[in-house]
Order: sequence, then structure tokens, then C-alpha cells
Amino acid sequence: MMNFNKHQSTIYCVLLGIIIGALFIFGAPMDGSFSWADSPRHALNGAFIMDLFKDLPFDDPVGYAYNYYSQFPALTILFYPPLYSFILAPFYAIFGVSQESALLTGYVCYTFSAVGVYFLARNWLSQFASFSTALIFVLAPEITFWGRQVMLEVPVYAFLIWGIYFFVEYIKTEKIYQLYLSIALLVLGLYIKTPIAFIAIPLLFVLFSKRGLDVFKDKHTYIIAFLAIVGIIPLVYITLEFGQVNLQAVTDIADAEVDKYSLSGLLWYLLQTPSQLGIGAFIGVLTGIVTFFIFEDNKSKSLKNAAIMVLWYLVGYIFYTMIDLKEARFNVHMLLPLFFLIGLAYDHIEAKRQHIGKLFI
Repeated sequence: MMNFNKHQSTIYCVLLGIIIGALFIFGAPMDGSFSWADSPRHALNGAFIMDLFKDLPFDDPVGYAYNYYSQFPALTILFYPPLYSFILAPFYAIFGVSQESALLTGYVCYTFSAVGVYFLARNWLSQFASFSTALIFVLAPEITFWGRQVMLEVPVYAFLIWGIYFFVEYIKTEKIYQLYLSIALLVLGLYIKTPIAFIAIPLLFVLFSKRGLDVFKDKHTYIIAFLAIVGIIPLVYITLEFGQVNLQAVTDIADAEVDKYSLSGLLWYLLQTPSQLGIGAFIGVLTGIVTFFIFEDNKSKSLKNAAIMVLWYLVGYIFYTMIDLKEARFNVHMLLPLFFLIGLAYDHIEAKRQHIGKLFI
């Protein structure tokens, strides 16, 4: 990682927050005009959790839920993992139950995601390239659309990004509390949107590459594994009991848009990438790939250092491709490594520019 200027980082993070705020002010659906069918359901689920804690119906919680549903049939509590509903509830309690309160919650998650991108990028990119990466992430069409809805895509990104950040910090420093924090954030992320579970494969690969069989000699390995399993058990029950439709979407869609084993199925998400990132950002990704092969002096070392980012994209692509139901928003959580290629392109070009400049001094 290159030199770190804390004052400059603070400015960059504030700028990201201001830019995201402007996106919400000038582009978020308001006055009850939701742009996606699931948005009001997520918003209502948060109101249900707030009322549940307010009323505390210990004598008949199931009956309470049925009565609530009879009044508000958009209620879908437990059909989705419930954590985001619990995040919405305190915002409603403080600011009132409204679409604006729900959007404020989304703004906070959006900002945490963007700041997380910046700090994660600092492990491989210069300070300005890291800020640029975070900014392009913030402005990407797929991120801006879902980030300004009352939806789960960007909120879970906050947990995913910061979970990976602390994992990378653990790999660098071997401070065990960072691994505990990383796994805790990722398990919590599963309670917002379960498909991010694919990230476990890159994490395990990097962990074993770093520590080898010594992993099995560390008591913390077993403690963390036990806590993670215990933490996931309620989610497994909720999914099996209430999320059968979601499970069916993985492998049993009768009218699937494409056969996942056909060429069109294998390329489906790749073909969505230009529109998801924006054409300019997509060109930046291609530039990052080209500059890596042209300017990177030690390619194997660089790939090893950034193994988690490479595997993040590759494993994510395979995972989402193998799901029958296809929709562009589903794979948004595998896209982040592509944004890092844009920052990489900047650093390579800037380094080459400085090198050429020195030749003429």
C-alpha cells in the first residue's frame, strides 16, 4: 500500500457522502412513488419490526403477525432475510415511518459501502486511484439505481465490503480480532441477502494460501467456525421454512430466460456488464486489463497479492451463472473487483507518465 494521508482520506470520504446525498436528492423515488415492486415490501417490513418491539406481543407473536398482514398485505417478513428490516426500524422510530426515512437508511448504507470501497482499494491502489474507484462505483448505473431504492443490494454491499476489508487486514497483520470482525460482518450480511455466501470460497482459498495447515493448529479457527455455524443456523431455518420460492429460483425455473449451460447462458452476465458499469467505466476496466499485461513488472506476484479480488469475481461469476433465474441486479455483488481495474489503469498510466517525464529532466 502506498503512502496514506489521513486528512486527504477524510476529504475523500466526505466528498463521497456529499455526492451520494446529491444522487438521493435529485434521483431517488419519493412521495410514495416506488420504482420497484419489492421496495414497499422492504419498507413495510421495517415498520413491522418497529411496531413489534413497541407492542411486544409475547402472548401471541404469530397472531400479531397475521393481524398485521391483514391490515398491510404487502408484509413479507421472513420471506427475505430479516436484518435490513431491523436496520430500518430504528430510523423509523427516530424519524417516523415514511419513504424518506427508508431512503435515509439506504443513504447511510450507500455511504458506508462507498467509503469501504475506498479503504479496501488502498491495499492495492494509490490514494487518488482509490477515491476514483469508489467514485466510479458510486456512479455506476447498476449501483445508483438499486442504491436509491428501498432494496437489499447496496445495504448488503456495506457488510460485504467491510467484511472483506477486515479480512485483508487480518491477512496483512494477523491480528485475530480482525478475522472475528470480518466473519461477524459477513455472517450478518447473509441475514440481508444470502447469495453473498459465495465469498466464502475466495476467503478460504486466501486463508489457506497464507497459513497453510497451521490453520488447523489455531484454536481461533475452531471458535470462529463454531460461532459462524451457530450464527447461520437460524438463517437456514428461515430459508427452508419461508424461502422455498427463493430456493426454487436457483435450480428449478420452468421458463428460465436462457439455459444456464448454453453459450448464451454462460455469457449472460458478461453481456450485462457494460450497461451495469456504464460504457465509460467498462472501457476503464478493459484499459486496466491491458495496462496490467503491458506495464506490470511482476504479474504473478501482483495476482497473488490481489488473489481475493480475482477469486471474488471468478467465483461470483460461476455462482450466479449456475442460478437459473437471471436478472442483472442479482450479480451486482461480484462486480466490485472490476471497478478496481479502473483504478489500476490510472496508477499504471500515471507511473508510466512520471517515468517518461523523468527521462526528459
